[in-house]
Amino acid sequence: MEQLGWVLRAQVTYTDKYAGWLLFESPVSVTPFYFVGEKGSKFLQEYRLAGDKVEIDLPPLVAAGEVVATFVAQPGWKAFVDGRPTPIQRGEDCFIRVHVEPSPQRPPNEGGPATLADPGRPQKVVLIYEPYSNAYL
Repeated sequence: MEQLGWVLRAQVTYTDKYAGWLLFESPVSVTPFYFVGEKGSKFLQEYRLAGDKVEIDLPPLVAAGEVVATFVAQPGWKAFVDGRPTPIQRGEDCFIRVHVEPSPQRPPNEGGPATLADPGRPQKVVLIYEPYSNAYL
């Protein structure tokens, strides 16, 4: 484990040589949100939780992918990408998945058309939980 960057933080061994536990610290900053794209997955570090609302800042994207929130995709969740309503997919793991595309960015100091050659501007995914918004009261 230590060769992979994990750091041993605590160890307890009981009188039985087969009983005990180890506590390792992960080398990766794990968060409840990650981006899955063609080059694998990456945890998203910039997010805010406030009541029933989650804001996730995305790094500039070069290719399309999915933002995964490790919350159960149950009725009542709504997703927005840059303020636009976006469908939520439910993965095999039952987590919330939101498809995102890179935002075209105009090259600096050029009047030409937008291009995807450079990473697009950062985007924001907002998740809001309103469990009774789709119900008849």
